[in-house]
Amino acid sequence: MSEYCRRHGGGYKAASFTLSDRTEKILKTLSASYSESSCIVLRSKIVLMAAQEKTNSQIADALGTAYATVSTWRNRFYNSIEFIVQAEDYDGPDSDKKLYEAVISVLSDKPRTGKPTVFT
Repeated sequence: MSEYCRRHGGGYKAASFTLSDRTEKILKTLSASYSESSCIVLRSKIVLMAAQEKTNSQIADALGTAYATVSTWRNRFYNSIEFIVQAEDYDGPDSDKKLYEAVISVLSDKPRTGKPTVFT
């Protein structure tokens, strides 16, 4: 794992990570956004609180959401740290935009398996 994140040792612990200043700024912007979906806003708040080493129960209680929701999004972000780091390391034009898009991508729903819905 990169310097960007770290794991706690011994026994089961919730995924623990440290955010870069740029990623934290993006997440704070998303968490206060009125134009992003409420799901993205909630997930960004979960990740910010997780980075502060709050427990899943503390986060769920503070945000009024389910423990499973907190656990899911904390782990999805943690498992995507390398993707975020790659976006952080991009040094070309629009580097902030690329990082923003990477964070949004991680916080977005994944396509679900099964038959696609058909509207008529």
